[in-house]
This record gives sequence, structure tokens and C-alpha cells, in this order.
Amino acid sequence: MDEQPWSKLKSTIYSAIFRNPKSTKVTLATVALSADDRVLDIGCGPGAAVRQVAGRVASATGVDASASMISIARKRASHLANVEFSVRPAERLTFKDGAFSVVWSIQSWHHWNDPEAAYRQVLRVLAPGGRFFIIEKETDGEHGITLTEAATLAGQLANAGYYDTQFSRVDKMIVISGVAN
Repeated sequence: MDEQPWSKLKSTIYSAIFRNPKSTKVTLATVALSADDRVLDIGCGPGAAVRQVAGRVASATGVDASASMISIARKRASHLANVEFSVRPAERLTFKDGAFSVVWSIQSWHHWNDPEAAYRQVLRVLAPGGRFFIIEKETDGEHGITLTEAATLAGQLANAGYYDTQFSRVDKMIVISGVAN
């Protein structure tokens, strides 16, 4: 997991190279969104997924532990009225209980310092029946997740209080999901 949020230089380079990664496309193809959805993107980076869904949902919010990433995201989304960004780690979400109908983390779960605390926070901010998705690259390395880890993670979500937990492979990505009670 990460010791410190990304620097301004690292954030700028990342956001220039990875403007619309495959993982965002997999997420949007996997998560069926409606016009009433209120979406939270945890670890949003420069905000590509938030910007892409803004016109399809009631609201889209992005959080990231890196202030420099949030600065880039805010600049790129300044023209979107239903979008907001804030500097916040997954473990300390300050939103109201039940504020979101969909929460996802696209290739950022492996950066979380305390996944168990984050699962509880996500469960708290999800409305009953709200859906949580973790999308990671399938890998044997440190930036991604293995199928064995995905099975373990789905079990952890069930233990944290989610139901209908599952995982699947989509285009060399792993999607883990659960539903809030």
C-alpha cells in the first residue's frame, strides 16, 4: 500500500499518459448506470471516469488521497455542474450515510492502506441496495490482483456486510462486487 499520496510531478505525468485507461472502459461497460445514480469514484486520479459518467447520472463525485490528482481532476471537470472532487483516502469518507447508489474503485484498491476500514466506509455511504465495485488489473505483481486475491476480497466484502459478493474476469481485468444491505 502507499506511504504517501502522489507528488505533483508524478500526478501530472500519470494524468497525461493515462487519460482514459482500459480499466475505465471495463468499468463503464460492467456497471449498469441509470440517470438517478449518485456515483462515487474512490481513487479517481485525474477524474476520467467521473467526467465520462457526468452526463449519464444525477451526480458524480471523485475522491483521491493525492491533492495534486484532485487539482488536475477539478480543472478538467470545471465545466460540469454535477461533479465534485475532494482530497480524501478511502478509509475516511466524510459523506452522509446512504449518499451514493454506486461506488467504485478503478485500479486504486491496491493503494489503500486499510482495506477493511474502507469497506466499512463504503458500506456506510452506500444507500440500501447500492453497488460497490473494485476493478483491478489481473496480475501477479503488486499493481493489480490475482484470482486468488479476488476470491479472498469477495469473502472480505461478505464478512464486512455486503451481499451478492462475486468476482469475474473482463478483458484481463478483475471486477469484484457487492451490494449494500
